[in-house]
Amino acid sequence: MYFSAKITNSIINFLDQQGIATSELYELTDLPMEFIRDPNSWLECHKTERFLDFVESLVESHFPDTDVISKVGRQSYKLRSWGVLDSVLRMMQKPQDIYLQPHRLLSYFVSPDPPVGEVRSTDSSVSFHFSIDENEYPLTIKYLKAVLESLPKYVGKDYSHVQWQNSTITIDWADEQQPLLQEADLGTAVSPDLLHSLMEALDDSQKQLQKKNEELLFKDEQLEKLNQSFKNLMVHSNVLLDGSEESLEIKKPIAEVRSEFMRLNDYLSRAQQLITLLVGQGRKDAQVRSAMKRVGWDDVVCRIPKTVQNGLDELDNLEGHI
Repeated sequence: MYFSAKITNSIINFLDQQGIATSELYELTDLPMEFIRDPNSWLECHKTERFLDFVESLVESHFPDTDVISKVGRQSYKLRSWGVLDSVLRMMQKPQDIYLQPHRLLSYFVSPDPPVGEVRSTDSSVSFHFSIDENEYPLTIKYLKAVLESLPKYVGKDYSHVQWQNSTITIDWADEQQPLLQEADLGTAVSPDLLHSLMEALDDSQKQLQKKNEELLFKDEQLEKLNQSFKNLMVHSNVLLDGSEESLEIKKPIAEVRSEFMRLNDYLSRAQQLITLLVGQGRKDAQVRSAMKRVGWDDVVCRIPKTVQNGLDELDNLEGHI
C-alpha cells in the first residue's frame, strides 16, 4: 500500500511556514527528497507513517503539546500543497460536491484504491466503511481525519464534524453558513459537467503518475539488491586465491549477478518505452514535464546503457582475477 506525497508535502510546507528547519527530517528518512515534496508522487505506507512519527518528535521540541499532524490536516485548504486537487476543490460549490464520492476522495491519498462500502448520505452528512489498520497507521489516519474535517473550508463553509470509529467514518457538516461567494455570484461559471470532466482527468493523470512511480520504486529496489550483491562479491574476492575451491564457488553468483544486470537493463528499457509512449499520447503537461525534470529523466535515459555496461565490465574484470 502507498500513501500520497500530498501528505508529506503538506507537512514540509507547514514546517517551512513555522520557521522550523526540516533538514533533520531529510537525514532521518530514506524517502527520496524529490518524492517527498511532489504531490503527484506515492510513498511506501510504512515509511510515510515513520516520517510522520519523526515530524511529531521534531515539532515537540519546538512547540510542546502541539498536535502537529491534526493541525496540518485542518489547514490543508490554506497550505496549497496538493497540486491540481487544490484547484479542483476550490471550484466546488457546496460540501455535498466534495463528499459525494468518498471512494474517489480517499483514492487521492491511499493506493491501491481503498475499499469503501456501505455509503449512506443525506443533505448534510455522509457515512461509509473504510478498511485500514488504525493500529498500524495511527498518524496517517489522524491526518486523513483532519483533512476530512477541513474540506468544507474550500467552499467557504465551517469545519465538518468527523467521527472515525474502527472502520466506520461519519461526516456531518453545517449548512447554515453562507459560502464566501453567493450562488448568484457564481452564476454558471462552473458547470457540473465541467467539474465532472476535471475530476475524471485528475483521476486519469493520478493513475498514470502512480504507475510510473511504482515502476521507479521497483527499479530502485532492484538496483539496491544488485549493489548489495556486488559488494558481497567484492568482499569474498579479496580473500580468494587463484585456483582455490572458493574461487570456483564464487563464479556461480557472478553469473547470477550478470544475469540480473541484463534483466534490469531490459526492465529499464521497457520503462523508457512506456514513458515515451505515454508522453507521446499528449500527456506531457506542465506537471509531467516538471516531474521529469526533477528526476533528471533525460540524463537517466542517456546514462542507463553506459551504467549497465560498466557494471558488466566490472564483473568480467572480477571474474578474470579469480
